[in-house]
Amino acid sequence: TLNTSLGATNGLSIRFSTGGASAAGYTFLLSGVQLEKGSAPTPFEVRPYTTELALAQRYYYQITSPVPGTGGITTIYAVLGIGMGYTTSACWLPVNFPVPMRTTPPTLSNSAIYSFRLEPASIGVTSFGNQTDGYTATTGVVNLGVAGTPLTVNSSYIVRSNALTGSTTAFLGFSAEL
Repeated sequence: TLNTSLGATNGLSIRFSTGGASAAGYTFLLSGVQLEKGSAPTPFEVRPYTTELALAQRYYYQITSPVPGTGGITTIYAVLGIGMGYTTSACWLPVNFPVPMRTTPPTLSNSAIYSFRLEPASIGVTSFGNQTDGYTATTGVVNLGVAGTPLTVNSSYIVRSNALTGSTTAFLGFSAEL
């Protein structure tokens, strides 16, 4: 049990020490710890990995390409989803979230624009955006813009990574952090 004074306006800090600089390089293991608010402790919980993952994915979900070199493949052309030409210069990519997100629409983040292409026409993506009227707690729509007017309305396009090499990955991230 840890008690703080009423003046603890900046929160609580816990520090562990191994006893000095001579401990550099040693491993300090701490397990079976559960922090919770209240005056009475509850039994320690061990939740399954899938439960913890689902709870975390309510806050953030990411679609990511493999890292080049995985399985001996040096150039990655990963399929990230199937979109539809909404206009001649925009493709909508529907996304199904594995669990309901906490807020809608989530904030969209992405890797570098040059990391993405639309196939079968090898069209480079020039912008990303949330199609905010297309979101529910379990689904979303990413609006991918392209230069010019090369798309056909209502045609399908594969959204894929663009010949990634080195340590580059392509990702689309969705954050529902408040």
